[in-house]
Amino acid sequence: MKIRTLLLLILAVPLSGVTAPLAPWGSTNIPDSVGWVFEFEGARYDSKIKRDALLSAPSWSPEKPLPLSTANAVAAARKQLASLVADPPKWSAKEIQILSANPLAETQRWYYAIHFFYTDRSKPNATRDYIIVCVDFKGRVGAIKPKSE
Repeated sequence: MKIRTLLLLILAVPLSGVTAPLAPWGSTNIPDSVGWVFEFEGARYDSKIKRDALLSAPSWSPEKPLPLSTANAVAAARKQLASLVADPPKWSAKEIQILSANPLAETQRWYYAIHFFYTDRSKPNATRDYIIVCVDFKGRVGAIKPKSE
């Protein structure tokens, strides 16, 4: 299962871009924040969750039940989505990832990355718009801000 989780992380990186480097092997350190970069209406955004949020959320092991269901994670992410877009019903959660903040640490801190895609094909460039919302295992969403280059 550890190999599958690490493989999922490695395969996902080129698609959206993890914004924090991995800590050294065996380190229990979690970066100041973890998250993703996404593009929406021609602009790039950071979607990040802070270390303090991850540390105060329940730890988890893939062999155990999730402390926050995917349905509750999507519901939390949808609330943030509604604050970002004018037409939230036209956005669909098409990808849900469960990611470790430091896959090499003994004590794992995990979060969801919920990928929403715009589903109204009448809008020009609709297939390019997507939003990623990070949610910790307490159901708290991360911050989304324009990416500073």
